[in-house]
Amino acid sequence: MFQFHMERSGRVQTLFIFHLGSTLEFVVPLKTVAFVSPNNAPHALSTALLQRNANLIIGFWCVAQIGDQFFFACMHNVEMKRLKAGYFRLIVAALIEECDMVESILTDAEAQADIERLKRMMGE
Repeated sequence: MFQFHMERSGRVQTLFIFHLGSTLEFVVPLKTVAFVSPNNAPHALSTALLQRNANLIIGFWCVAQIGDQFFFACMHNVEMKRLKAGYFRLIVAALIEECDMVESILTDAEAQADIERLKRMMGE
């Protein structure tokens, strides 16, 4: 497990690397959304992340289980024999930046929704 402090957002992104035979699996969970079962995944967010997959060159969005919880995660698999230092850095940077960008979008959307609720409560 590696943790990265993201300068732009101030958040910390966590990268897990799992060794699966001759493959390494890189996983960065979207920590802002956790659920107890894949059946409880927010469907609108699922769809949005699947649409983002079409534009990603490195990584893809999926549902990953970490411990007893499920998360959306940005993941990339690579055969160890193909992994060089430059490619390793590129994978790590792409995954943590993608996850941080999506968390920023979600945080901004939640903040805007809170503002709208407050306005309605105040009669504006």
